[in-house]
Amino acid sequence: MKYIIKFEEVKQKDSIIIGNKAYYLTRLFKHHFPVPKGIIITTESFQLFLKANFLEFLHKTLSKDISVKDSLFIASQLKEKIIKGTIPTKLRNIIINSVNQLDFNEVSVRSSATVEDSKNGSFAEQFESYLNVKKKNILNNVLKCWASLFSDRVIVYSRRKNIYIKQPSTSRSGF
Repeated sequence: MKYIIKFEEVKQKDSIIIGNKAYYLTRLFKHHFPVPKGIIITTESFQLFLKANFLEFLHKTLSKDISVKDSLFIASQLKEKIIKGTIPTKLRNIIINSVNQLDFNEVSVRSSATVEDSKNGSFAEQFESYLNVKKKNILNNVLKCWASLFSDRVIVYSRRKNIYIKQPSTSRSGF
């Protein structure tokens, strides 16, 4: 399992677990554009979090077979439970150790959902990003970033684009 990938280690095949936005950011980094060093928390981390917090079933209930109203209700429950959730100790340690290896006091916690910047929809400005985050606050901001996948605007946009929110997973980029 790849829970974290450093910018310099990303390969094209990793785009399915980091999202296109994160993938293209790492390409800019590798071509020496002014992109700071960073890490990406993969979709495998998000799946581990869901499983550890018993949220897999709720996540899987979001489908095209339910109404927009029901989707919004389930998504609001997921959002609330994610923000209050606990990142498993193993994953928490991996994230903290990886972030502590970076030479910054503050970082950005940015979304990179696997459905972003795809042929079906851009999801531009749909997910939350957090800038100038002190290292001690990173885990809380990761949770808020994950929760933003289930905001009302994302649910409505995804339904309009015929993209079902149980498909995407999120990764985080920009540390």
